[in-house]
Amino acid sequence: MYETITVERAASIATVRFNRPPVNALNGTLCRELIAAIGQLEADPHIDALVLTSAAGIFSAGLDVRALYPLEQPAMRTFWFTFCKLFRALAGTPLVTVAAIAGHAPAGGCVLALACDHRIMADGPYRIGLNEVAVGIPMPRWLAHWAVAILGRRHAERMLQLGALVEPAEALYVGLVDAVVAQESLMDAALAEVALRLDVPAVARRGTKVALRGDALAAMEQAAEADTDALLHGWYSPECRAVMGALVSRLAGRGKGA
Repeated sequence: MYETITVERAASIATVRFNRPPVNALNGTLCRELIAAIGQLEADPHIDALVLTSAAGIFSAGLDVRALYPLEQPAMRTFWFTFCKLFRALAGTPLVTVAAIAGHAPAGGCVLALACDHRIMADGPYRIGLNEVAVGIPMPRWLAHWAVAILGRRHAERMLQLGALVEPAEALYVGLVDAVVAQESLMDAALAEVALRLDVPAVARRGTKVALRGDALAAMEQAAEADTDALLHGWYSPECRAVMGALVSRLAGRGKGA
């Protein structure tokens, strides 16, 4: 049914796995399929929760820069609107959402994890973070605000301005993830968190989620045009094009998809 993700249902829980090897890079197709999957799961009266995960090693390497770098502005604008729509769909869904981060999650991979209600990361030589600045991409205002709400201002300012990627232990320390467990225990831990949250009365839980996130998501949508203009201004600046071009060349040399 999908090209870039898989969806499995068990009882009231859906497991959605990235399935775009080698690094689960986020392109338009993957974003649209995730949006569609979230909508279909919300419409299923038997589904109450979604676990977002991947095969071990790489959760998602973020935006597919090799595909996006050559795009002209109209096409890039369309992609960015789609990515933002995906974030709003994942962050605003009434479903319980848990990110089971099975490996590296830089940039866009980290963004999608931050949209979830809870984040559990596998222990290991993995890195996670919002490293957009380090690769020449200006940080969108809505994402900076979301990161501040999760990390607190001091951690967010340092990590975002440096474009820092951190290992699981530091990610736990700064609040980027909520738990770190052994890789083999990752799904069990995610399902335990789902069970804990589903034990709360559904109407109250969903209403509280709206109260906590609704204003931020509405503001994000209202400012979409202005924020996208700012993003594109930075994306096509000479500095960003130079950094991104060098990154694309390195990725091409390694044969990676993103």
